Amino acid sequence: MAKSELSWIQVKDIEKSKDFFLNTLGLSLHEEQKEFGWVELGGEKGGLLGLASIKNDQELEFGKNAIITITVDDLNSIKEKLIEFGIEFIGEIHEIPGLLKMALFEDPSHNRFQLVEKFEKEIRKPLPSSKDSLVKGTFLSWIQVHDLIKAKKMFVDIIGLTLLEENENYGWLELGSVHGEPIIGISSVNQDKEECSQVEFNPGDNAIVSLTVDDTEEVKKKLENMGVSFVGEIIEIPGELKIANFLDLDNNRFQIVEKI
Repeated sequence: MAKSELSWIQVKDIEKSKDFFLNTLGLSLHEEQKEFGWVELGGEKGGLLGLASIKNDQELEFGKNAIITITVDDLNSIKEKLIEFGIEFIGEIHEIPGLLKMALFEDPSHNRFQLVEKFEKEIRKPLPSSKDSLVKGTFLSWIQVHDLIKAKKMFVDIIGLTLLEENENYGWLELGSVHGEPIIGISSVNQDKEECSQVEFNPGDNAIVSLTVDDTEEVKKKLENMGVSFVGEIIEIPGELKIANFLDLDNNRFQIVEKI
């Protein structure tokens, strides 16, 4: 069974970024590994957000949005099936002894993903947040693709994620596991629909992480007063969501989302 538990971004200054997501947005610290330049953050809802120091050996850059990780039971087997499907992997399988194995790949639209096989299974408990936290947790991470049908086949039939929702009118899929909230959103770039990112966002730009809030207008105003840059105005999908887009310290794109 496959599931997505974490999306991560590259940052220039991990301490400044950690301070931004902890003390400005109000996420909680889940794990920190200073020797690897790695921080995991989360909230009451959704998955985890990872922060990685810019130093790496896989030619990843800051400001390229988030890479979604997909946890699988047998990484080698899934990698072979994806290669048969025509997927290209970047580098070799990387193993951290006793912890996990990782493999980086690009989907048909050149968005980057990472397969992860954990040696020790863990149950992720909701992290506490204060009543003053602006952000309650992650909603989902989503990508743009050229071919929604091909993407659905790869993520559902080959990797093994569960299709939780499909909206043909919006050209939209939500994927996750049968036991959790929707974590991955897939949007067709060819749909004639309202652009919910209000920024130039194309296939191959990796994922935008959306963060759950109680009041979009209030949180947007508070973040702007703290110097956070927003892109465009608040978008409302009647009866469903309010969405506002902002940039972090390294120009990675995020969204705050209020469920109506």
